[in-house]
Amino acid sequence: MSATLAPALSARERWAALPEGTRAELIDTELFMAPAPPAFHTRVQNRFQSALIKYLERNEVLGEVLSPIVDVHLGDEIIVQPDALWISESRKGILRYDAIYGAPDLILEVISPSNAKHDLVVKRGLYEQFGVKEYWMIDPETKTVEVLTLTEAGLYQTHQRANTGSVESKLLPGLIIHLEALFQL
Repeated sequence: MSATLAPALSARERWAALPEGTRAELIDTELFMAPAPPAFHTRVQNRFQSALIKYLERNEVLGEVLSPIVDVHLGDEIIVQPDALWISESRKGILRYDAIYGAPDLILEVISPSNAKHDLVVKRGLYEQFGVKEYWMIDPETKTVEVLTLTEAGLYQTHQRANTGSVESKLLPGLIIHLEALFQL
């Protein structure tokens, strides 16, 4: 008598079976999981998100600001969970009940030592490929912020990189992040 083995689950099926709230990303057929970030990581993310929300309210810019854990479906086999994001009012159609289906206008990633390559290389390439207009990379270890903007050719170029003073968004002129306040312990 032969036993029939159940077919192995695809990466997408394994991802879909994860408990709600799990920090996980699906890139092509690989499932990436990470523990909760350090407390300082969350504080930096919250400060950025707070500054972004205040900017949007002060300037009456419409759109949606979201932070983890929200799934962003960039493709059939590409699901990421950025630290924070903004979707302009004109693109709110990508926001659905269960997730975001398409590229947000702005994405923030706070770099952790355990996932630096993932955010700096893998996700940067994906965000560029799928048309995220502005990508903020904040590194609490080096107290550095880099703002990348998408060119007309569809490639990222560094708009600003600093470890002192402040940085300003190109996509949202007047959104200024003061590094001393951002990295305050």
